Amino acid sequence: MNAPSTLWGYANNSPRGNIMEDLISGLNLHLLNEKNSEPTFQRRNAKGWPDLTLVKGVQLARTASWKVRDELSSSDHKYIHTQLGISVQNHTYTRFKTAYGGHRKFSMHFKKEIPQIQQQLHDCNTREQLDETTSLLQRAIFRCCQKAYKLKKVKQSTKVTWWTQELDIKKKETRAVQKRANNTTGMEQTRYQLLFSRKQALYKKLSLRAKRTSLKNFCTQTKNPYGIPYKAIVKDNLPPSDLFKIMDQPEEAKITGGLPSHALSEILNIPRGCYIIYIDSLSVLQSLKSFHYHSHPVILKALEFY
Repeated sequence: MNAPSTLWGYANNSPRGNIMEDLISGLNLHLLNEKNSEPTFQRRNAKGWPDLTLVKGVQLARTASWKVRDELSSSDHKYIHTQLGISVQNHTYTRFKTAYGGHRKFSMHFKKEIPQIQQQLHDCNTREQLDETTSLLQRAIFRCCQKAYKLKKVKQSTKVTWWTQELDIKKKETRAVQKRANNTTGMEQTRYQLLFSRKQALYKKLSLRAKRTSLKNFCTQTKNPYGIPYKAIVKDNLPPSDLFKIMDQPEEAKITGGLPSHALSEILNIPRGCYIIYIDSLSVLQSLKSFHYHSHPVILKALEFY
């Protein structure tokens, strides 16, 4: 916010600063900036405090801490460390060891779940019921996996994939020149400030190139088609009822009780190897963008069924 005010570090108020103060007060927000903090923005011939951190709620404002970090960034704006005094729950995904047996035990437990799932699938008449049946199936599979398989421990990598030794060296060099520029005066300070500007520009360029190269390699050089890129896409799937939106059907479309049996009978009447069974809803939605009778006969029959 380019709105000088003494509340967040400037020496004088400005009309825009007064408007910003009224806005903060009117929206019942709380400012975390400290008056005597280091500038949040600094370049060779200018400095300021334009970066504001606002929170909602008195309790959150009282438990939060705010500090400008004296660390080199890829911008004229400095890093701001904000710590909130609240508890955060981490959501993790359970993985099972399926390569070391346990399949017979899984089948034994899952057979007990099949009658209930089949009955609920047969009784589906609305998209909400279909979503609920899908959730029921997923929960049943998860319970059976817990009884049959051991948990797989996943190592969490904290390494930044795009960071290199060359960038670390450039960062230290740029930081050293920045300190020299802050600790000198006169012509020598001007010389170090110009040198810092050049080194900072080079550091920004190399950092951006490293990030882009890392992302490109991540998306193009993956060897496992069901690895991290695949999981990043299908982890938050659309509900099964969105199938009708892709098929250009109205949202209030109903699923008749005979559709599951109709689909199964069509599969049984087709020679083996001439049909596709999808294990995730995203693949189904993507396949509906372009299909024909020879590759998707059940889908076309389902459309005729409506």
